[in-house]
Amino acid sequence: MSNHRDLEISDVLFSNKEKVLLEGDYTCGFIDDFLPDDVYRSLLETFPQPEEMQQDAGSYYSQTLGKLSSPQNFQAFLDKHPQWQKFMELLQSDAFAQDVQVTLQPAIQASFGNKAVRKKWANIKKYMSNKLAWYWKRLWFYPTFGTMIMTRLNRGYEVETHIDSRRKLVSMILYFRPADWQDDWGGNTVFYKLKDDEKRDKWVERNAGNDYASHITSDQQVEFDEDFEELVSVDYKANRLAFFVMNEMSYHRVKPVLCPEGASRCVAVINIRAGYEAG
Repeated sequence: MSNHRDLEISDVLFSNKEKVLLEGDYTCGFIDDFLPDDVYRSLLETFPQPEEMQQDAGSYYSQTLGKLSSPQNFQAFLDKHPQWQKFMELLQSDAFAQDVQVTLQPAIQASFGNKAVRKKWANIKKYMSNKLAWYWKRLWFYPTFGTMIMTRLNRGYEVETHIDSRRKLVSMILYFRPADWQDDWGGNTVFYKLKDDEKRDKWVERNAGNDYASHITSDQQVEFDEDFEELVSVDYKANRLAFFVMNEMSYHRVKPVLCPEGASRCVAVINIRAGYEAG
């Protein structure tokens, strides 16, 4: 580690990065070369091995490592790797959380009410109580903070189409692509948009009451494919950060990875959350 300089807050601030933004039913995008190259290579070299992670049979991922899923193992990993410890400290800092919110403020505000209010004025009271009030209450009265979980996705695994938890404001996926990864193995993050805006209310209504990630079940897949199309597929590229602002329409997925046995799609999932920290 001595050959790598320490991370600084300026290295991770959104406002310092050149972003590609895409507007659909929500804002998503990506940032290339998110971390300084030497720092990124240091983190990639020490990305947790499968035996350091939790086997996650009940989740999308093959293995995970994070404060919520395995707090003791996670802290032991951070203690062993100071560069990861510093990265985690910066992600949990007020400066990082505030910078992401300020940089993406128009998109966050739109996702948590303004578009919905304009498109469904007759039901403004419901949106005020369910969406706007929830967002502003959390933003004003609860702390916002960053969390991180590291994941591996092995051959044949996928992340099914879902929208994410309402407790999240912004989700980010930092790609730690192995040096020998091949493009045709996949690993992209796919974001979706509605084909016909008239179908919006149906899907908003379906997800409005869910506090946790809302998945597309096998029974709903045909209907989803009829109503949605890909907005963008963000290629699995080294040191690329994919991100999106969560709302009731922020559908995304990772299609089954086609890597050989022994290889994994490695990412760090970073979330800006509102509420009291659970992990």
